[in-house]
Amino acid sequence: MPKGKRKSALSNSKTWLQNLKYEVANELNLPREVVEKDYWGNLTAAQCGAVGGHMVKRMIEAAEAALAEQVAASVKAGFRQGLSGDWVPNSTANSTKALKSNKEDQPKRDK
Repeated sequence: MPKGKRKSALSNSKTWLQNLKYEVANELNLPREVVEKDYWGNLTAAQCGAVGGHMVKRMIEAAEAALAEQVAASVKAGFRQGLSGDWVPNSTANSTKALKSNKEDQPKRDK
């Protein structure tokens, strides 16, 4: 990846994480100075940990949703391919024929 694109993606992710952090802090009703002045010194470790925990929870939910969308798109594409007639089901006759041809190709052993 070119350096310019990497820096852009990195700054976008930092901005997204900063926004998420303040959004979670606001939802947890932390003191206003945290959000307004970016001062976290008056918070307990438990409060800071709660913010981080909620952030991770949301990131996991976002990743799961993205993965579910990818799987759904893949399944839809498979159905479309199957309905278009490009896909041939693996029937019993085809698999039996393949097994017989594999046995014929193998050299015979002496008993």
